Amino acid sequence: MKSGAMRADTRRTVAITGLRPRLALVVASDILCLMVPASRAWALDVLVNQAGYESNGPKTVRAQRSTDFAGDGTFSVRKASDNTAVYSGTLSRKGGLWDKYYWEGDFSTYRIGGAYYITATVDADPGNSYGFILSPGVFQNVTGNLAFRYYTAQRCGSDVTDLYDGTHWHGPCHLDDGVRSDLFTHADAVGGWHDAGDYNKFPHGFAADGCFALLWLYDANRSYYDGFDLNQNGIPDIIDEARYQARWLAKMVDPDGHCLAGTRINRGGATFVRPEVDTNNTICNCSSMSSCDACDDRWVDHGDENTPQETVCCAALIRMHRVLASKGLPTENFAAKALSIWNHRVALAVSQGGHNNLGNSAFQIWAGLDLFAVFGQQDCYDRAVQCVASISNTVVANPAFYDSINWAEGPGYELGVLAWFARAYPAAPQAANAVTAVQTLMNHNIGYLAGDRVGLVRRDDGGTLQYFPTNPNNNGFFLGINRLYLLMAWGAIEAHKLINNPAHLRFAMDQYNWVLGSNYFKVCMVHGAGTFHPPSYHHRYTPPPGWPKGAEPGVVPNGIVRTYSTGLPQFDLSGTYPARYQTNECWLINNAAYAMALAGMTVFQDNAQIVSDTILTTMNAGMNYSVSVTVKNTSFLTWDSADYKLGAVDDSDPFAGGRQSIAGGTTVAPGQQYTFTFTMTAPATTGSYTTDWRMVHEYVNWFGDTLARQVQVVPRQYPGDFDHDGDVDASDFGHMQTCFSDIGLPRPPGCEDADFDSDGDVDKDDFNVFQRCFRGPGGTPGC
Repeated sequence: MKSGAMRADTRRTVAITGLRPRLALVVASDILCLMVPASRAWALDVLVNQAGYESNGPKTVRAQRSTDFAGDGTFSVRKASDNTAVYSGTLSRKGGLWDKYYWEGDFSTYRIGGAYYITATVDADPGNSYGFILSPGVFQNVTGNLAFRYYTAQRCGSDVTDLYDGTHWHGPCHLDDGVRSDLFTHADAVGGWHDAGDYNKFPHGFAADGCFALLWLYDANRSYYDGFDLNQNGIPDIIDEARYQARWLAKMVDPDGHCLAGTRINRGGATFVRPEVDTNNTICNCSSMSSCDACDDRWVDHGDENTPQETVCCAALIRMHRVLASKGLPTENFAAKALSIWNHRVALAVSQGGHNNLGNSAFQIWAGLDLFAVFGQQDCYDRAVQCVASISNTVVANPAFYDSINWAEGPGYELGVLAWFARAYPAAPQAANAVTAVQTLMNHNIGYLAGDRVGLVRRDDGGTLQYFPTNPNNNGFFLGINRLYLLMAWGAIEAHKLINNPAHLRFAMDQYNWVLGSNYFKVCMVHGAGTFHPPSYHHRYTPPPGWPKGAEPGVVPNGIVRTYSTGLPQFDLSGTYPARYQTNECWLINNAAYAMALAGMTVFQDNAQIVSDTILTTMNAGMNYSVSVTVKNTSFLTWDSADYKLGAVDDSDPFAGGRQSIAGGTTVAPGQQYTFTFTMTAPATTGSYTTDWRMVHEYVNWFGDTLARQVQVVPRQYPGDFDHDGDVDASDFGHMQTCFSDIGLPRPPGCEDADFDSDGDVDKDDFNVFQRCFRGPGGTPGC
């Protein structure tokens, strides 16, 4: 059988598509070597997503400089290999922001894969961008393994070595976690992930968000992540990583379903030390406040009931169960622990008057629906859909509900979960209002909150829209909100999947591009993707060899903040270690948001399902056959007649031409089917042949199911040659005579081959055909 391959001409070849995951690591490294930095300190900054651009996605370039110019500029996309310009466009003036002025260009129509950079000119002032890759699945190829390797570096309670590059991050640590601060007894709290640039671990904080996000990312692209299993235990590495955290979360659930608050330091002295020496790793078995306070075992706090994050723990644990069960793997105690948390939260709500606020709203929906699917407990479903109705009503009545700068997680999560629910449960009575809420929120995001200079979403800070948080003394607890931009990107993509509005994708990519380099500082805030990263991070790890000052693979720092006195963006690029926590700290919630955004990027993947075909498995040599192939568009992209075709694999086929086109002017929307009808001509030489077909997006990639048929080409058969000896003679006439039934009378059984006009009878019309063919033994039939 022929193998699927792309045509070997530049019109239809694309760099870096269809890579196996192990190879993708090598290619991602090669990509970084292709990046083209600016050759001098240009006055014009050219801002791009340094990881790359999806072939099928929106592609925006921005330019900024300190002085204004009343006109537009120009830009060119150039090959990194030889500087050849492959696309040119206009930079439209957008106006002033902060201490800069901005211009914007679009090259979305250019889709040919490869390594590129952009040159731009405004008012005769030139500039170069950093390099980037353009290809299908570029973000998965460049950052797909970084998304879970970050969490490996954050592991607590074990010796940590990165399987992918051999980096040893630290030895076994915190093996004495911990001591219950309410009971003064040992509690097994070993394991999990360090929360941020410290050694704390918080179920009452954001301990479960990353676990859930990794599982969501896995479900979005299972075929990709199933290829990563470096320890060869039969479990994809991303699931291994999520399970490491899930096992710790399960430990932190008390028998009554309450989640313990977390662990915290219980010693004096320096805090910026290696994790393996932060405690002595020996359980002290104390029994009183004074004796426990003399230990260095970390405190494990009970915490109060005012913790919406318990619902996130519930959602993460039941999703862990469902993913493991779907792969036939042991599900451990995750489902039981999740149900105990849910029942605990419900009992608390009932004791408080019967409300339906079990915690984090988005995760209440996910948890309830997953629990219902596993246990069939009706209360779980009812409270989940009631939550959908409540959020939808709030949004429709007041789309500005989430505008406060103090909200960094809710706006994206709740937008995305409403859109997801409306697609996943279209028959539910709450779905229609969820659709209205999603459209209302996106109109608000795009029309009111998004700043048109840079496309970034703004937040309400004391009555004015601001891009970043700030603090009056410029040194307090205020954090960059990269997690907001990434979750808004994911939510907007989910909205597009529901409503099919390209403006939602543009909004999503503006947020995503900002984090990956298209920002004021030209800094790529996903370490290991792109070219220019923060020179140092806020972290307690002593940097291992090969990793700059606190960086971890794929780490997403907090992000840019606002200088209180000037209003200008602020980010620590000093290189001092540790860097400022407000901008540069490594925190699980940022990477959880990145995993969600990365999961959304599969929206740009072409995909198709072969529904049916009429290709025969036996054909007569040299004869023509009309055939049809019906294909379903299972992507979130619309097919057009110019770019999407049914293609013969390897661009050749023994029965038909290499491309079959969609009818001119026809489009095939997501979820729709299209039937290609064309003529196949059997080869003149008998034998066994393979015909195989697959959808192709011209200039981009082959995609979806492959239809492959093994066809036996036999000597040409003629009407009436019932014994298949190449002539129509008296022996054939006997069969014809036996089958004759006359007009309108059903043909006898076994006479389908004599009903030449397929009208259900064998009559004079069929006999006339036989008579034309009759030439006797060895004669060439006359038809």
